[in-house]
Amino acid sequence: MGLFLRLSLRLLSGLFEILAGTVTAIALLLLLSLPRLEGEITLAGPQREITIERDAFGVPTIRAASEVDAYFGLGFVHGQDRLWQMEFHRRLGRGRLAEILGPAALPSDRLVRILGLYRRAERDFAALDPASRERIEAYVAGIDAALSKRAVLPPEFLIFGLRPEPWRPADSLVWARVMALDLENDWRAELLRARLLAALGPERYADLWPAAETGRAAASRWPEFARAAPLLRAVAAALPELGKGGGASNGWAVTGARSRSGGALLANDPHLRLQMPGLWYLVRLEAPGFAVTGATLPPLGLVVVGRNRNIAWGFTATGADTQDLFLEELDAEGGRYRTPAGWAPLLQRRETIAVRGRPPVDLEIRESRHGPLISDLAPTAAELAGKGRALALAWSALRGDSRTVAAGLALARAGNWEEARAALELFDSPVQNFLYADRDGRIALRVAGRVPRRGRGDGTLPVPGWDAANDWRGFLSFEELPEILDPPSGRLVNANDRVGDGPTSAALARFWAAPLRAERIRELLDARPQLDPAAMARIQLDVRSGLFTRFRDWLLAASPGDAYERRLLAALADWDGTMDADRPEPLLFASWYRLLAEQVYGDELGELFAAYRDIRPEFMWRVRSRRTVWCDDVRTRVREDCAAVGSRAFGAAVAALRATAGEDWRSWRWGTAHPARLTHPLLGAQPLLGRLFGWTPSSPGGAATVNLGRWSPARPFASIHGPGLRMIADLSSAEEILLVTAGGQSEHPLSPHYDDLARRWLTGGYLRFGGSAPDGPRRLLRLRPASPDNYELIP
Repeated sequence: MGLFLRLSLRLLSGLFEILAGTVTAIALLLLLSLPRLEGEITLAGPQREITIERDAFGVPTIRAASEVDAYFGLGFVHGQDRLWQMEFHRRLGRGRLAEILGPAALPSDRLVRILGLYRRAERDFAALDPASRERIEAYVAGIDAALSKRAVLPPEFLIFGLRPEPWRPADSLVWARVMALDLENDWRAELLRARLLAALGPERYADLWPAAETGRAAASRWPEFARAAPLLRAVAAALPELGKGGGASNGWAVTGARSRSGGALLANDPHLRLQMPGLWYLVRLEAPGFAVTGATLPPLGLVVVGRNRNIAWGFTATGADTQDLFLEELDAEGGRYRTPAGWAPLLQRRETIAVRGRPPVDLEIRESRHGPLISDLAPTAAELAGKGRALALAWSALRGDSRTVAAGLALARAGNWEEARAALELFDSPVQNFLYADRDGRIALRVAGRVPRRGRGDGTLPVPGWDAANDWRGFLSFEELPEILDPPSGRLVNANDRVGDGPTSAALARFWAAPLRAERIRELLDARPQLDPAAMARIQLDVRSGLFTRFRDWLLAASPGDAYERRLLAALADWDGTMDADRPEPLLFASWYRLLAEQVYGDELGELFAAYRDIRPEFMWRVRSRRTVWCDDVRTRVREDCAAVGSRAFGAAVAALRATAGEDWRSWRWGTAHPARLTHPLLGAQPLLGRLFGWTPSSPGGAATVNLGRWSPARPFASIHGPGLRMIADLSSAEEILLVTAGGQSEHPLSPHYDDLARRWLTGGYLRFGGSAPDGPRRLLRLRPASPDNYELIP
């Protein structure tokens, strides 16, 4: 036994040494993969010396002798701090994720290839003006320079065994097209509307979108969609998660007359998916006659939201309908389609998708005169349709070459409204509401982008592609798009709600986001005659729910089943709708509303319920006020009314929470059920790596609060979509701007800047630029050109 014990101990000791050595080697590799942030680096590319000074939170100020070199520096810091994120984003835009992720990424790759996003990004670069091309080329050269100085790549490259290829301009520009796909997704809604019309018939279908005049048109199209239901179902089943993001955001501005400082104020908080590292990256660029501070979206080489010395700008999603589905009739061989002039050949090409661990996949891509056949996502779709039908996507972003990046570069240089407006004329996709403020106290809201001018169709449902009456008639001119300059009220607000009115508004879209957030912002702005950045910040952090205000009476009309439920109803009656993380009432209200939706329209929609499900306040209000027939459960013989459905949903919500959150309702916490999921997009699902690369803190807010925290209908109530960036600019000063992001500047988990902004973001803190600098150490890196002929020091 003694010998056996000694041998066992030696074996364990040896295994421990091997394990310790392995852990040490991994830790050393991780440390070596951190970028160099101080000292001097000599490299090819810049014309003059560039200095990069990072503050206590890793936010770089890039000083260069020219604007072109400043963009080289931007590419360099993006390459230092976000190399893996950018690699992932360009692979997403190129349809090459399956090379590293395997078959799970094939649906995304197929969609991107069918849409031809990367091929179009290559044409975008060729169509840019020389000055814009020069800046994009400098930015890309900066990324490659950063890559060349990385002896050890970030950990994700080690995990996937990947060495990045050299960067190309289209690798940067394609991200603008991916963002457009994420923000403009009415084609998915159009597909869903067609399926719902086929399933429900025109009368009940029209109830689901009460803001639009759809009933008469829907009645004539009902038989057609009923016949095409197999095709529609097959395409919907084949759609990837890519492009389901949707757009949201808050933005508002006040004139100098409404500001304590006398200068115009502008606030913007774009709502995109939450993740770690975040999508946004803060930076300041300086060159002679040029200075801009704000937020970038790596690998897009420009400041998307921010300010220069004279103007500030931000964006919210317009929700414009820029996409239509066309039903195409194909011949028996699938190579030709019917047009108003007869049969015509489809444009065809073949591409091959490499798949990790599997044989490559060949993809046949076909296009009609309207656009690519997205039904080719589902190879059996045409067979299921039974009559040689296909679905083509017409999207304004696929028509012509995009100059959106040129618009963004021009905005950074604009010095007044006329110059900013001229820059926006270049902007084409995604269609956005541009909010503006300047040092003269002026404010503006301007819609910018390429919006189709339709023929007979209104864009709400797919239309026959062989009928010329349905074809687009070009695009709305820039002058036709809404513009509001210096309104008498002294303030401008948009939270994705309707812009403009009358024919112009109808030409933009038939469906708009509910105005709940916008109404709350206007209420808070109008409550104060004078505003300052602190007041603007309080509005950005407001969590009073307009959804509760609208449906409070329906909830409080519930008949309690016992004393326990009576106490809960009494607590809700005293609650003001503030979705605080440490309160129980928000959890109870959100649970009730979720179950109420199931009982109101889950029975009618059946298998389509999950696809339509959302907060849908306009539809639910229509049910409550005018169309109470929806409250009746069609699966039973008893006729239920809305009061009974509200009571049943309340009882079910209480029972579920007692079972899951405990008997003591005072201990229920909204924030526990509603964490902000700042998780890694690839590694977040892994238990150990997910904890290392992510953070899921308790958070306030909800799906209808200014401080937004939306969740997936399939996974309540974790917040996955919200204000990953907050910006407030005070134009009384030439420099001042407040910024914060959900996460940090670095993607490296061992960097102190991986998540050092996350808690500040969660609790309502900001970084101030242009005033007093943040306290703490500052790190200086000099990039010196390799050619001595170009050598020049930047003080």
